[in-house]
Amino acid sequence: MIDIELAGFRAWPAAEEINDRGMVLRRSAGYTKRANSANLIQSLQGDFSARVRECEQYFEHNKLPCIFRLSAFCDHSRFDEYLDSLAYRLVDRSFVLTRTLIEGVEMPVSDNITLEHLQVREWLEHFYRLSNNSLDKQGAHIEILERISDPVCPMVLLRDGSPVACGLGVLSDNVFGVFDVVTGQQWRNKGYGAALVKNLLSWAREQGADQSYLQVVAENQSALKLYESLGYKLAYEYWYRVK
Repeated sequence: MIDIELAGFRAWPAAEEINDRGMVLRRSAGYTKRANSANLIQSLQGDFSARVRECEQYFEHNKLPCIFRLSAFCDHSRFDEYLDSLAYRLVDRSFVLTRTLIEGVEMPVSDNITLEHLQVREWLEHFYRLSNNSLDKQGAHIEILERISDPVCPMVLLRDGSPVACGLGVLSDNVFGVFDVVTGQQWRNKGYGAALVKNLLSWAREQGADQSYLQVVAENQSALKLYESLGYKLAYEYWYRVK
């Protein structure tokens, strides 16, 4: 599981990343908890209070809230209980799903459906328009995307020439991460999201990927249903602790 975790760090690079005794401190102008948190990649030993103080001081110095991200692929139960005792509340329980690409990926074909591979900035405009997200974090978002050093596939799916879905994939060695998949509100539940992801996976397979992963909030049942239909299975879960 650690290879997926590290691929995820590479695919969503923070402005600063410090690996400190089993904990990876990441900060990136506050955009997403993934890139602005203390990520535990092994069980912590020793004085929990000292480690928490160090993290709190690090994030306070960078004018950010202190957030811990705990993954279930190793045992964090004691540390999790300690954070709970300090009033760090549990939020955004999420799943990491994986699937192999050895068998190839089906490419959907339709006369009125086309796909475009765009530059990151142009792709991001479609992402914010389709997701109806506020533009106030767009600068921090694009900084993360432009820091990615691995091959990137920003893709938009068009129906009769109009964008209806978009998503982005990052290939780290032979592991392909899928991020920021969104379908416009009026086009949901029509198969466009599935078609987009299938085409992202086809691109990844052509580039030599043999495994794919993605991250989804546990409460997002529609997304879970979509990804399970595409062959993704639960690898591990993670959650955040926020004071």
